[in-house]
Amino acid sequence: MAEKNEIPKEQEVPFLQGSLTTLIKEREGLMQMLQVVEGSIQAHANRLKELGVDLTQKKE
Repeated sequence: MAEKNEIPKEQEVPFLQGSLTTLIKEREGLMQMLQVVEGSIQAHANRLKELGVDLTQKKE
């Protein structure tokens, strides 16, 4: 049977902590981008409503 190449705990813990920190920062960046996109969607929808466009109708 082949042995697993296990990383010592003293090395694995800092690696995983660093990875988690990076992933959390990536998530924060994605959330910020989503907020910008949502703001643009709302601005466009509001302007269309001001112009009298009914956004509840489905376009076919």
